[in-house]
Order: sequence, then C-alpha cells, then structure tokens
Amino acid sequence: CVAEKFIVGGVETYYMRMFRWAHSRGYRTILLLPDNAFIADEWKSKIEKELVEVWFYSSGLFSVKISDSQKNRICFDPEDLSQKTVVCDNLHTYVAASYIAQKYQWKNARLLLYVLHPEMSRCSETKLFNLGYRLLLVKKIIGNGLVFMDEQTLHSFENYYGYQVDAKAAILRLGQDIPGTFTFRERKQDAFHILSVSRMDFPFKGYVLGLIDCCKELKERYPGLELTLIGDGPGYDKVLNKVKELKSEPYIHLLKTVPYEELEQYIIGSDLCVGMGTTLLDAGKRGKIGIIATANQYMPLSCGFLFDNPDHVAVFAGEEGWDRYRFAELVTKVMDSSDEVFQNWCRKSYEVVKEKYDICNVMEKLVEIEPHKLRRHTVCWIKAYDWIILRLKRLAGIG
Repeated sequence: CVAEKFIVGGVETYYMRMFRWAHSRGYRTILLLPDNAFIADEWKSKIEKELVEVWFYSSGLFSVKISDSQKNRICFDPEDLSQKTVVCDNLHTYVAASYIAQKYQWKNARLLLYVLHPEMSRCSETKLFNLGYRLLLVKKIIGNGLVFMDEQTLHSFENYYGYQVDAKAAILRLGQDIPGTFTFRERKQDAFHILSVSRMDFPFKGYVLGLIDCCKELKERYPGLELTLIGDGPGYDKVLNKVKELKSEPYIHLLKTVPYEELEQYIIGSDLCVGMGTTLLDAGKRGKIGIIATANQYMPLSCGFLFDNPDHVAVFAGEEGWDRYRFAELVTKVMDSSDEVFQNWCRKSYEVVKEKYDICNVMEKLVEIEPHKLRRHTVCWIKAYDWIILRLKRLAGIG
C-alpha cells in the first residue's frame, strides 16, 4: 500500500485489515510512504506486530530513492516485487508508485488507485490543479486499475471529471473481517446507547453536531438515552464546546481517541450506531443497527438504515435521498420497536454486511485485477506535472 500519511482513520484501519489478510496468505506486506511522512503512534506497534515492512521514498523531478525505516537505502532484485499488487490512496501516490515501478523495473506490478473517499481521485479542490491529471492520466486509468469503494465515490468522480465509468467493473467494496456467526445483545430496559465513531473533520463529518441536537431533542421523551462520541480531529473543540453549551455532559460522553482493539467493546455496548463508512460496517458486522449519516453538512440527516441501504455507507449532501430522514425519526423507530423487530433488524444488519463486505471476497477480487502498464512517456509527463503541483500546493498552503 502506498499512502501519503498514516493517521488514525477508517482508511488506515482498512489498510491494516488488507495487510492481515495478505500476510495470512503468504504475501509480503509493505507500507510505502513519502520521506518524513507522519505515522500515528497508535499504528506503530500494530504495524510491527503485523510484520508490515515500512519503506519511505524521496522523489525529485526525475529521481527517486527508497529507504527502510532506518533510512538505509533499499537495493533489491526488481523481480522481488514484479508480481505484486500496489494499492495507492490518491493521485499523488499513484503517480509516485508509477514512477517507482518504472525506475525499479517492476515489470508486472499491478498498480491500483483505490478511491476510498471522493477527494482521493483529485489532488485539490482547486480545479486548475487537477487539469493536468485529467488530461494526462485520469482517462487512461478508467477501466485500468481505477476502483471505487461504492457508487457515491464513483459518481463523485464522474461528476467532477465528466467521464463515465462502468460501475459493475469498478466498484470494490470496503472489506471487513466478518464474525462467523451473529450474536445478539438484548436492549436494557432503562438505558439506550447511541454510538458515533468519526474523525472530527468538518464539514465532511458535520453530522456529528446534528446528532448532538437530535439527542437533546429526544432526551426528554427517552430519559435513558445516552450518546457516546469517539474521535479526534480539527473539529474536536467545536464538538466539545457544543456539548458544554447544551449542558448535556451527563448523557453525552466525548472521547478523543480509543485504541482500535478497545473500540469493539464500545460497539458491543451500544444499541445503535450513527455514522458512515467503515465505522458503520464495524457496527453492522457485530449485529448493530446503523443509521447512515449524510456527509458534507451539519444537520441530523440520513438516507436511512444500513440494513435497507447496504450499498450506501456514505451519502453526500445533494445526492438522491440525502435528506430523506432526520436522525430523530429513525432513532425513535428503533427505540419504539418491539423486541422481535429490534432483534430482526440487528440480524439483518449483520447479514447484509457479511454478504456485501466480507474481506476474503473483496481481496480475492483485488489481487486478480491486472491493469495495463502506462506508457513510459505518460509516466514521465505526469510525474513532472505532479512534482510542480505538489510544490505549488505547499506554497499555497494547501494540504
């Protein structure tokens, strides 16, 4: 896997699942990062435990060097990696990997751009910066190593670039380690726990603020209702201040970070999860009902339950059905449901995740993808363009 950084988030958690799957089947697993890239402390021991090699690359206009975690330059036989699958997290890392594969003669390496977030298929919100990628690269990788986590990320790509993509061939859903059996946990009579796990990155995850308003609205009707919010990020203080302003601390619990291995206990202890992406799937595979939150807005809005919309783990403001429900309406349905209906919804949540997102099925498809190599002159042109854009972004202070 080639990434720009390794923070605490759903993408990185997914990469670790991919590494575990690959290692269990005898693959050599490598995390390739730019020189001096950030790796969150939480991941360092886990990377070592999973026997993932960490490499770094430094890249000039037409030069590249790969070193290990001790900064020793790596020299290896090109055949060592010639048959491997290289998964990239955005345009910059895809360009870097393409150039590295060319320079180090990874003749049969399979390069994939796996789009796990709408922004991963473009280098910046500044359209001018993306023009060169559109002209030199994007069209060439459609149907040739460009895959998406769901219909929403695919449609975002189509709307932005104006190209059409064959959804049947290009969608590769988020792989999950699914328990072999469904385990049901009954509701307590005097308490109902809602959980949301999210990076506090606004407006993308702005629904968190709407969820706080929803719980305040419902608290009088359901005195046993409690909300736990887990996540860090640039918007954390905004969430903290809102909780304090509402004087809702007794029933709203805000946690900055929780080790991933401990997160399971919070999910198991909840009755309902609200969110998007991998956190919804983490809940669903444990038989928890999930409400899909609408991204890129601050209201308590949803397209519905995960078990009714298993292909839509993320829906964006403005898309069809994005404001079909308010959180309060869906939470009320769950809290007022009979024990039989509640158990049935929990079972359906488990079953749809198992059917659609089993990591064994996803990874077997991923390693079978065989994209054609980009032409040498294409790689050189796009590498030069990417080098210029990266420096312009740094000068402009764009992430």
